Amino acid sequence: MSTKLSITGKDLNLLKFKEDMDEIVFNYIDTTQKWEKAYSQLDELLNGAVDYFNSHITGVGMPKQNTYWVLFMDITSKLIYFHTLAYQQLKMIQNEDVTKEVLQLYLVAANCIPDVQKLANAEFLMEVAHSYEELKLYNDKQGEFEKVLLKQNNSADKCIQAFYEFTKSFKK
Repeated sequence: MSTKLSITGKDLNLLKFKEDMDEIVFNYIDTTQKWEKAYSQLDELLNGAVDYFNSHITGVGMPKQNTYWVLFMDITSKLIYFHTLAYQQLKMIQNEDVTKEVLQLYLVAANCIPDVQKLANAEFLMEVAHSYEELKLYNDKQGEFEKVLLKQNNSADKCIQAFYEFTKSFKK
């Protein structure tokens, strides 16, 4: 399977982007738990998404909130989450403690979920919150991670800004 991003004209093919991510998650996380393979392929996708986003910023500037960028952020929030989950599992197998880094990445993933109070996004937030709170309680309170993010209910513009901040520190 090729994890190279499909760009048509100047836009990323979001349907193909999501299908590629879903296929990796299904094949290597949900079904077989091949963490190294999952991480490797998700890392390639995430690098491509970061490169695409950065080239857009360089060429056009910060994206404005519209349907395309809301979908991009929806897919990207899930990509960051599953990339982080695979990374965490891989490092646990290698007996490396990456808890602080993983907690920060789960927070980034949650901050990239647009309009989190919508049902589908709220369900995904619950998954991210569960993974976060398996490692540490947010503000030392059960359910606080989800509560804070639901209250925040980031608009797509705030999600784009959160992703932008992430891309500045993203390691390739």
